[in-house]
Amino acid sequence: MHYRKAVEGGQVIGNEHACYTVICSLRAAASGAPFMPVAGLKAGDLLQVADYFRVIQDPFGGEPVTVVKAIIPDIAVVHVQEADDLGNAVIHGPKFEDALISRAASKVIVTAEKIVPRSKIRMRPDQVDIPGFLVNAVVHAPRGAAPCSVEKAYDADTKAIERFKKLKAEEIGIYLNEYEMKDRGFKAGGLR
Repeated sequence: MHYRKAVEGGQVIGNEHACYTVICSLRAAASGAPFMPVAGLKAGDLLQVADYFRVIQDPFGGEPVTVVKAIIPDIAVVHVQEADDLGNAVIHGPKFEDALISRAASKVIVTAEKIVPRSKIRMRPDQVDIPGFLVNAVVHAPRGAAPCSVEKAYDADTKAIERFKKLKAEEIGIYLNEYEMKDRGFKAGGLR
């Protein structure tokens, strides 16, 4: 609801995509290409209204192929379970597009449930999903994904999410302050 209002009011520019086309756009950026083919996107209103899609001729087979322009995020913030102080980050469980966006973005901030010694990462370099040389900043942020979940750390707080969805725009700041205090172990009057 809040996102829709921001787009309708002109504070946010919305671009229509599908998950697959966003992934293709990020893959293009990660590989340094200006665009990426999107297999299967052959027709539809999206091709007619979005200026970041083009239909070009396949230079090898001659058939039409849809391509999508690269998306290069200015900053990617990726929350992980573990990272060392250099930014070498480990994601336990599904990676989704977290590793991909770290390679597509101009700058990367890693927020981590735990900051671990460099030696722990060096003992298992094959588990590093985001290498430190891609990372511009590392932030120790226990429960940093709350009220959403983190694999092997905590589940989603569905009550908090439902409450958030019902808020008016002017109530969001109050909610965030209350949730952060609650989540960090504080309540009115001091520690719990």
